[in-house]
Amino acid sequence: YAAAEPMLNPTLSALYQRVILEHSATPHGLGPLPAATHSAALHNALCGDQITLRLQVVTTAPEESPTIAAAGFEGESCALCRASASLLCKLVPGRTLQAALTLSRELQNFLRPRRATAPGQTSPETSPETPQAIDDAAQADRLGDLSALVGVRDFPSRQRCATLPWEALGQALSTPAR
Repeated sequence: YAAAEPMLNPTLSALYQRVILEHSATPHGLGPLPAATHSAALHNALCGDQITLRLQVVTTAPEESPTIAAAGFEGESCALCRASASLLCKLVPGRTLQAALTLSRELQNFLRPRRATAPGQTSPETSPETPQAIDDAAQADRLGDLSALVGVRDFPSRQRCATLPWEALGQALSTPAR
């Protein structure tokens, strides 16, 4: 699915495909997280994905912002959702809650579909010289491996597969574990 994105060349598409496949096959954070302080369980009715995200949030000093010490997930999901959850579990530990939520918002914004064009045409939004394309490239740089999920832009029905773990992150941080 990453190959359909106009801003990607075949080499980047292959790299992104590999990142998704690797994270799906050997996911970071898969399994229970006994020391969890926050959790959320979400379901994607369209695809059947079910994910429970657990976070261990710690505060080391009263004057410091709480940080995510560990993240884990469980559930049944497609390869795309599993890869996204793995990337989340790899990237959010060590971040403050605000930084993790900012990363989540930035990813979800990055994955929003762009205006479609006819095959062989360049969209004004994806032309290498436009502000949108420049912003996309800057966002991709900031997101690192998360940019591998860009292919969902062309498949709106799969977008929630990629964003479900990140939605769970926001929900988990707003509701402490019981």
